[in-house]
Amino acid sequence: MEKIPIRRISFSTPEDERRRLAEELKGLCAAGQFEKMLEVIDGCLPKDDAGDFVAEGERSDVVHDLLAHLAEEMIRMNKEKQEEEIRGFLA
Repeated sequence: MEKIPIRRISFSTPEDERRRLAEELKGLCAAGQFEKMLEVIDGCLPKDDAGDFVAEGERSDVVHDLLAHLAEEMIRMNKEKQEEEIRGFLA
């Protein structure tokens, strides 16, 4: 486990900006604009010239919020699918 790079999330983005960026990312995802969404995510996780992540100016908490939202959506969609399967079975 020591060799697996586990990134620490820095919860340092001001709340208003964090909420705004998370909502922007959720909207891009809902609209199917995945390339633009990835561009915004890249901006939240800056890198140096060597391609290593830089802690200064990062907004990993915004990316965390997006991932949490996507996980919740997957759970919701799975529940809907299970309910449809049950209704189909009972019919």
